[in-house]
Amino acid sequence: MSELIFETNDFHFKASKTPWDEVIYQIPMANISNIHIKNDFETTVYIKTFEEWLIQEDIKFISARVAHDALQKISLLEGLGFNFIEMLLHPYLDNIDKYDFKTGNLEVTEAEGSDYDSARKIALKAFTHERFYMDPHFDKKLSHERYANWVENTKSYKNQNLLVIKNKNDVIGFFIVEQKEDGLIHWHLTAIDRDFKGRGLGYETWKAVLKYHQCRGVKKVITSITAGNSVVMNLYSKLNFRFYSPEVTFHYHRIN
Repeated sequence: MSELIFETNDFHFKASKTPWDEVIYQIPMANISNIHIKNDFETTVYIKTFEEWLIQEDIKFISARVAHDALQKISLLEGLGFNFIEMLLHPYLDNIDKYDFKTGNLEVTEAEGSDYDSARKIALKAFTHERFYMDPHFDKKLSHERYANWVENTKSYKNQNLLVIKNKNDVIGFFIVEQKEDGLIHWHLTAIDRDFKGRGLGYETWKAVLKYHQCRGVKKVITSITAGNSVVMNLYSKLNFRFYSPEVTFHYHRIN
């Protein structure tokens, strides 16, 4: 059974397997995508069923993400043995059509051909603050591979596109983006080649992508970043992004 769902007037819960991560880590994995508890509803029976589902499906790892101030949900997760991994921030920029993004010579295009290989190589060493990298239970090399695999998979995704940023024909960064409702873009994954960091190209890269969207009628951009990445947090502040309320991520590793 790939999903476990509870739907009552007082308790909503959904857990699903995550086969895209299982490909990388070679263990059964899942994610809790919905928890809603009304008042002081007693969850004992449902939690027992959840624990039985983990054993039945031999799931070794499961993650969950909830609002930072959802104390009842956090208490439930901690009671089950989940551990805090990260605080996730959600930057957004409204009315980007009103901004004057002065850009240099960087070129933003949809990926094609060898661009995927270039972006994949960047992904293999770009992410050192993300939750799988920070979790000591996971091999860091595999965590790098997870993001590189995401880049590769955009070739077949219908709802996500890979944009590459080029400086004199060299791919120096990439953005995995998704068009939501009219005028809204979600940045799922953003990176600049570590070899180009420290040259002021990060700020210019993000501005170039915003200009790219602006020229295509986009009105709003949203994304997510871990609070531990202060450099990127400062970058978004410099670009006039504001922040929605944060979420917290929890991981659970089933030992037996």
